[in-house]
Amino acid sequence: MADSWTDVRQRILINFLVHYTKGIVFMKSVDALDLVKDAKILFQLFGEMIEWIGPKNVIYVVIDNAANYIACGRLIHEKYKHIYWSPCAAHCLILILKDIVSLPYVLDLASKASKITIFMYNHTVLLSWLRKRQGWREILCPGAIRFATTFITLQGIHKFWNECYDIVALVGPLIWLLRIVYGDKKPSLGYVYEGMIRAKHGIKSFCNNNPHKYKPYIDILKAR
Repeated sequence: MADSWTDVRQRILINFLVHYTKGIVFMKSVDALDLVKDAKILFQLFGEMIEWIGPKNVIYVVIDNAANYIACGRLIHEKYKHIYWSPCAAHCLILILKDIVSLPYVLDLASKASKITIFMYNHTVLLSWLRKRQGWREILCPGAIRFATTFITLQGIHKFWNECYDIVALVGPLIWLLRIVYGDKKPSLGYVYEGMIRAKHGIKSFCNNNPHKYKPYIDILKAR
């Protein structure tokens, strides 16, 4: 499994891990700032890892969902016919949430909710009163997954704003699925396809099967 990320020094790092019957093992981290834009160079890097581990010991590769990584995955399968690949399910879901956040209606709603949240947390008297109310839940979630934070915040604030509830209800199945694939207690691939089908049906049902309303969201799911 390969996980790429950018650190505080803007270095693009790729962590290589191996998942086997007894758990997950970290192999090494590579500074790939000059590598990630070229699929062929990425393929050389992945090929080195496969040869190091032993091609016979590798049956599947999980990579990011970017176009260069997808091209790299195809090159891996061309050379190693027994090795299959797929983009990371969690990364795909995060990109879906990112695209939904970028929709004008959701973006405007999130901006307004952010202003309300900042106001509430900057006024201690108001915040203290709210925290004493029955059923109060903190709006801010510092440990939330990137791009899911927006929807978790809307979920926390929808008690004041019904429009927030609509968005939360629409993306609820996706957040649920993201939590499953992010967990490491049990294999989650079997939940992905069913979860995406449930999400599509849920979105259409919430929009009363009106194509004009659900089409922007369904198009995003299909694109990923």
